[in-house]
Amino acid sequence: MSRRVVVRSSASGKRNNRSRNPQTENQQSGNQPIQNQVMESSETVVGQNGARQSSVEEQKTSENAKGGSLNVSVKQSENSQTSSLPSSSSIIQSEPKRIVTGKMRVQVREMENFQPIDDASVTIYKNGEAETVIREVKTNESGRTPVVELAAANVPDSNAFYKIRVSAEGYQDAELSQIVIEPNEIVAENIYLSPALYSQEEVKAMETAPPVTVGAVPVSDDAINEAINNSIVSDDEINNNAAVSNGSENVLFQEPDLPSGIGRLRVDITSILRAAPVIGVTVRVYNSGQTGTPLQEVTTDVIGRTPVMELPAPNIDYSLAPSAEQPYANYDLYIEVPGYESVEINNIEILPDVLAIQNISLIPLEDVQGESAELFVIPPHTLYGDYPPKIAEAEIKPVGQSGEIVLSKVVIPEYVVVHDGPPSDRSAANYYVKYRDYVKNVASSEIYATWPEATIIANVLCIQSFVLNRVYTEWYRNKGYQFTITNSTAFDQKYIAGRNIFDTISEIVDQIFANYISRPNIEQPLFTQFCDGRRVSCPRWLSQWGSKALGDQGYTAIDILRNYYGNDVYIATAEEVSGVPSSWPGTELAIGSRGDKVRQMQRQLNVISQGYPLIPKIAQDGIYGPKTAEAVRVFQQVFSLPQTGVVDFATWYKISEIYVGVSRIAELN
Repeated sequence: MSRRVVVRSSASGKRNNRSRNPQTENQQSGNQPIQNQVMESSETVVGQNGARQSSVEEQKTSENAKGGSLNVSVKQSENSQTSSLPSSSSIIQSEPKRIVTGKMRVQVREMENFQPIDDASVTIYKNGEAETVIREVKTNESGRTPVVELAAANVPDSNAFYKIRVSAEGYQDAELSQIVIEPNEIVAENIYLSPALYSQEEVKAMETAPPVTVGAVPVSDDAINEAINNSIVSDDEINNNAAVSNGSENVLFQEPDLPSGIGRLRVDITSILRAAPVIGVTVRVYNSGQTGTPLQEVTTDVIGRTPVMELPAPNIDYSLAPSAEQPYANYDLYIEVPGYESVEINNIEILPDVLAIQNISLIPLEDVQGESAELFVIPPHTLYGDYPPKIAEAEIKPVGQSGEIVLSKVVIPEYVVVHDGPPSDRSAANYYVKYRDYVKNVASSEIYATWPEATIIANVLCIQSFVLNRVYTEWYRNKGYQFTITNSTAFDQKYIAGRNIFDTISEIVDQIFANYISRPNIEQPLFTQFCDGRRVSCPRWLSQWGSKALGDQGYTAIDILRNYYGNDVYIATAEEVSGVPSSWPGTELAIGSRGDKVRQMQRQLNVISQGYPLIPKIAQDGIYGPKTAEAVRVFQQVFSLPQTGVVDFATWYKISEIYVGVSRIAELN
């Protein structure tokens, strides 16, 4: 008799917003809505001999109410079997297990040149028992530790997982958790260390430094003691101070702040049903968590756009290196206009020196029951907040097995369906999101828009390749779920409903949204997993902070990707873009261009101008003259594209996207 080990994961305290489905709202146009339901998750079946017979290729997580911890219980395995859970509650059934052993060896290398590091200390802990050392070993001249024998359970549970901490002279410490020790197998872990910020001599000098002085006066001087006493606070201000030891007494000093920066915000508002700008909307900006007099109050213009507002933001240096300081400022927005449901967004993010863009689609009041306001509460950025790390999966998925459905070619979808929680959370909402909007949202949630352009491109390509692998393999649908991808960082990448994006990220996505990462002789997009590289170490995956450092050093996007995924990866282009009348002609359209592609583009601009009257009407003659160039330039201005008057790749697909939206509404009318 086989026994079942099932662990369900719970939502991490998020609100359950309305699932906004433009396909459902536009049913009369002939689009069939995807069913908004989540089927029960699969179980892991453990056979009589203790070997894992099955698994969804995912480990179930349990995030506590504060969103901090991650309990890993199930790892991927081939020859999987699945069955439905008997209920939606968390179930853990177990029976006595026979303890066996597995082995582990660690390879330690330099982050910059991949050379082995000898005499590095590798300390092994039981998972969740950071103070209990199991073994401590050293690396040899090849940067390898001896093979270490460790206890392994014949049923996956927390006792079968380990954590290692690696330290070496001249390097920053690294830590790797959730290491699975399989019975009778050898686990090989690769750890890459970055150079230390300070040498050991500098650290020793700081540790043995004489008592702190202010100016040229010793701490023991009466006048300085009085100043110190005056600097110690007894109320909530103490949270803004740092404890500093001077060798004789603990003194609280105010941590110096870097000069503040300035961020910029623009709000773009359309009607969710009419695909047209909403004019005269009142937008109020408040300090986060405060009410009363707003910091800014503006209204939208003829294209549904507010003026650009300048707002205080932290110093840019906080977003350019890992820091305990929050690198962005939070503000609250309240949006209202007669005839539409109001919207409140808490904790929008403003970074210095970049433009934050808040896109909002308002719902007409006739489609809302009574007076209401839609609320979005934006959680912290993934590089600043506390989120579970990605559970490892194979970068190339086995397809075509057991009747699974896979696509015949790589296609850019018009929409992706995002599940607002881990896969097994049946209460979580599903969001229907345009593909490019999804990528812009995830990139704005996963990296900082102040980073080098090459770094942003590399990370965007990873995000796109990740989601396109989910699309190509029909990963979740083949497991019985009715969504494309989740927003859980333990399983996928972070999508935050209602959040703002940034101009530096948006422009890059518009240029490269049809690209993904691949290897020779594989058809599917590479499943490009990544981690932050600071709190979580992820050899063979892209490190977000590491990619930022490489961008600072002048690496190109492909160089950054090859640094992590290997020299054989390359950037591929999808064969098809869904939801557009026709594909990119392959060359730019400019003054002097002629033909059917020009005529098609002219007709589409004229249809778009019905909702955006700033765009002038033009002749549909197939000749790209000065008037056509001016209409294109105005279109680019309205939709935040470089104003060249030339139809390039990004402009072509933006025209197609807006045309499709406007024409679908016209058909309904």
